[in-house]
Amino acid sequence: MSLLIKKATIVDSKSPFNGMEMDILVERKKISQIAKNITVEAKNTIEGQRVVVSAGWMDVHAEFNDPGNEHKEDLNSGAKAAKNGGYSSVLISANTLPIIQTKAHVNYVAINNANLPIDVKSFAALSEDLKGQNFTELYDLHLAGALGFSDGSLPISNPDLIKRALLYAKSFGGKIVVYPSDKRISPKGVMHEGTSSTKLGLKADPSLSEEIMVARDLAIAEYCDAPIHFKTISSAKSVAQIKKAKKKGIQVTCDVAIANLIWNDSALEEFDSNFKVIPPLRSEADRKALIKGVNSGTIDMVVSNHQPQNIEEKQCEFDIAGFGQSSIETCFSLYQTHLSDVISFEKWVEVICENPRAIFDQELPAIQEQETANLTIVDTMLEWTVTPKSLASKSKNTPTLNTKLTGKVLDVIC
Repeated sequence: MSLLIKKATIVDSKSPFNGMEMDILVERKKISQIAKNITVEAKNTIEGQRVVVSAGWMDVHAEFNDPGNEHKEDLNSGAKAAKNGGYSSVLISANTLPIIQTKAHVNYVAINNANLPIDVKSFAALSEDLKGQNFTELYDLHLAGALGFSDGSLPISNPDLIKRALLYAKSFGGKIVVYPSDKRISPKGVMHEGTSSTKLGLKADPSLSEEIMVARDLAIAEYCDAPIHFKTISSAKSVAQIKKAKKKGIQVTCDVAIANLIWNDSALEEFDSNFKVIPPLRSEADRKALIKGVNSGTIDMVVSNHQPQNIEEKQCEFDIAGFGQSSIETCFSLYQTHLSDVISFEKWVEVICENPRAIFDQELPAIQEQETANLTIVDTMLEWTVTPKSLASKSKNTPTLNTKLTGKVLDVIC
């Protein structure tokens, strides 16, 4: 098989072709030639209005629900959706049924990965049965291939568990990932606490619930002198705390969900349950602070936070609707449509490709001749309309349905 990519702007900080418009020829899974004008015939050709090529992207927070809830998503549909969204690698959550907490469960993902169009790896649960009391067999799971340990969007209230897990994982280089939220402050909150929640009369989840857990876990990480990663931060004060901690030398990294960069809590005023997400959409000031955090390097990654839900769990009363968006296929287009004027494409590649691979110890693909092709190819000007038929995901719980977005993934070579 051969593929010729015409007049593509290469965005790769480690490539000698960075920032240059070149043709790229892929043959037998390798980049065989990069030149100004390649005239050979290829089986397939990609060209567009403004084609941009980078190393393959990596998403580190996506739920594929396999095994256990395959009616929402399975490994095959999730991988196809991820490829449509521009990802050549995805790290999936452990909250399946059964939970990914044994070597056999990690191996289930690894065995099925051989038949998927992209590279899918998994987290293992940080705590047994996701109950937040005792940590799992971390070292064995690490050896089995788990790239990190996380209870997903379930917070861990027990500080001793965090301390012991950090100290233990530190000995073998394991990655501890926590979702910062104190549910004792917001046991039944469904949206951000603010003017909109008051107007709508909905139970609120204040940003304080996140910020006190960020402060607590930063203190624990400093005490242990161990790295910690915060999943999907959402508040301005969390950004400020993490920025201060990094300057202090605490080993902390964090990510933000694409939804929290695009929308604020006013989006819920029409009771669209597709805006009911974890963490909740917060204030406009928080949203702007998150964008600033991405640009400053305080926030290391942007994630899809893909949480597919079937129609019965979304088309119901708002209070009982399921949390989450099906977002892995629209993440780039949302960035290009709403954020490309405030976050450069170079920064986008850094937070969607380079930093995730560095933090989770994955090799960064190179855009150079004779290297194995691992590429994301997009057209930054191509417009498309999101329809149920255009989405590979089994679940269509996205607020972008029937809307036009700018920027489309043309292909992923993996």
